Amino acid sequence: MRHGHDRGMSRRVVLHIGAMKSGTSFVQSTLRRRRPALAREGWTYPRASIDEVRAGLGRGRPGGVPDPEPWRALTAVEGDLVVSMEFLSFARPAHLDDFLAPFADDDVTVVMGVRDQVRSLPSQWQTWCRSRGTLDWPDYLAALRGEGEGQVAADVHAAHTRVRAPAVLRRWSAHPAVDRVAVVTVPAAAEPAELWRRFVAASGLPPVEVDLERARPNARIGYGSTELLRRVNGHLPDVGYGEYRRAVKALWDEVLAPRSDAESRIVLDRPATEAAHRANAVVRDVLADPGAGLVLHGDLGDLPVTGEPAVEVAGPPPAGEVLAAGEAALAWLGEDARADPRATDARELAARVAAGLRRRHGW
Repeated sequence: MRHGHDRGMSRRVVLHIGAMKSGTSFVQSTLRRRRPALAREGWTYPRASIDEVRAGLGRGRPGGVPDPEPWRALTAVEGDLVVSMEFLSFARPAHLDDFLAPFADDDVTVVMGVRDQVRSLPSQWQTWCRSRGTLDWPDYLAALRGEGEGQVAADVHAAHTRVRAPAVLRRWSAHPAVDRVAVVTVPAAAEPAELWRRFVAASGLPPVEVDLERARPNARIGYGSTELLRRVNGHLPDVGYGEYRRAVKALWDEVLAPRSDAESRIVLDRPATEAAHRANAVVRDVLADPGAGLVLHGDLGDLPVTGEPAVEVAGPPPAGEVLAAGEAALAWLGEDARADPRATDARELAARVAAGLRRRHGW
C-alpha cells in the first residue's frame, strides 16, 4: 500500500470490494439512484460491473483463465471513478495486478464492509443457494467448519477461508497500487442512514443528497423458501449462469420474498455461533492494530464476541414451509400443485418447479 501518494492531476478511484452481505446491495442501489448527481461532481459510477469482475476472476471462462480486458474497458473513463462489486473480495493475489493495473497513476481507496458473522452467515447461505448451492443449512455450517463431506463441502470451506475479512484486507492493503484501505462496520441495528454516512466518509465521495427510503437492499426470504430453492438447484446444473440468475431473481422477488414474514428465520447453532464470535474477534483485533494501516469507519461494538446461540443444533425448516413455498412457486408458473398426489413430497415439488422454470424460459 502506498503512503503519501502525490495526487497531482491523478483521478480518484474508489473500489468498494464487499464483503458479501455487508450492505453492498443497499450501497449499490443508492449509488445507482444518485448516478446523475455524482456525475455532476465529476464521478462515474458504471452501470454494471459484475460481468467485468467475473471475467477478471476467470469465472465462466474456458479453463478458468482470467480476461482483464472487460475490466480495463469498464474503468477507462475520464474523471473520478467509483466501482462497487462484492466479487472483488474473491480476488486472489494473482488477480490483483490485473484489477489494479488501470490505476497506476491514480489515487486509489479500497473500501470494505464488515458485518457481525452471527447475522451474516445465514444471509451467506441464502446467497449461495441463489447461486446454485445445494447443501442444506446444517451441512453448509459443517462445511464452513471444515467438517463436511465431498467436493462441494470442500469448495465451500475453501471459498469461505479465502474471503474472510482479515485475509482480504491483507491482500488488498499489501498491493503497492493501493493508497489506503478503509473499513466500514455495518451498524448492529438496521440503520441505513448511518451505513451510508460511514460509506461516504470511508470513500471520500461528495456528500450528495440521497433518498434512503428508495434505496433497495436485497429482499429477504425465509427458511422454507431457501430450502425449496436449494432443492430446485439440484435439477438445474446445466443452465447457464446468466439465465439461471435472471430466472431465480424473478422467483425470489415475486414469489419467495413476499412469503418471508410467514416463514421461520435461519439461525445459527452453538458451534456456528461460537465460530462466528471468534471470527468477529479476529476482525476486531486487525482493525484495532495501528500497524495494519486500516482506517475504521464505524464501531468495534458492531462485531460482538459473546452471546448465546439461537439453537443448540441446526435442523431443517418446518416441512409445511417448504411445501407452501413450492405450491406458491408452481402457482406462479401456472400450475396447480394440488392436482398431483405427490404434492406432499418436497422433492417432487422442487422437481416440478425446476421443470416449470425450464418450460417458461425454454431451457
